[in-house]
Parts: sequence; structure tokens; C-alpha cells
Amino acid sequence: MLAIKTEGLSKYFNNKKAVEDLNLQVPEGVIFGYLGPNGAGKTTTIRLLLSLAKPTKGRAYILGENISKSRNYLKKIGFLPEVPSFYNFFTAKEFLNFISDISGMVKPNKKIEE
Repeated sequence: MLAIKTEGLSKYFNNKKAVEDLNLQVPEGVIFGYLGPNGAGKTTTIRLLLSLAKPTKGRAYILGENISKSRNYLKKIGFLPEVPSFYNFFTAKEFLNFISDISGMVKPNKKIEE
């Protein structure tokens, strides 16, 4: 099974292309580096794969799941940005409760206390 698969994935901001016609296959169980110069579309691609942005065209699959049809795959993956951002008005525990709530986690307090 492929961990990541894209078919013609593209993202445009007005007339500016950020990602164009990306066809990518990453097998499960491999370490994969997504490298390129500034402005090449790396961050936009990751945002598309995490459903933080909507593609202009094309399809993407995570663990065989079409990301435009379901968000269940988000429970199976993690993402650590280069510069993480946090909500200043949450304590650490409140933030974890918030994230577990929107993720549909069952019995989050047990895991948070661990």
C-alpha cells in the first residue's frame, strides 16, 4: 500500500501556481524527504495533504483514503511544523483537550494525564 499518492495535484492562488500537476507515490514504511528550493510548493503540498488547504485540481490519497472524501486518515498521521504555533489563551492541558475533542478521541483525559 502507498502511504501517500497524488494524481495531478495542483494549487493556484489567483493566477499564481504554488503546486502544479504533482504526481507522487510514497510507499508505506519508508523514510521520505520532500526537498526543494524556497517557493517550490513544499509547504503548500503538506497543507494540501493535511486538508488545511483545498486543491485547485487533482487528487490525493493517504493510506489508500481519498482525502477529499474523508478525514479519518488524519487520526493515523502526525505533523510537526518547522515553527509550531500555539493558542496563547490555552494552557497545555486545555490545548490537548481541544485537539482531542476536534479529533474525536475517546477518553482523552486518560491519554493526556499520561
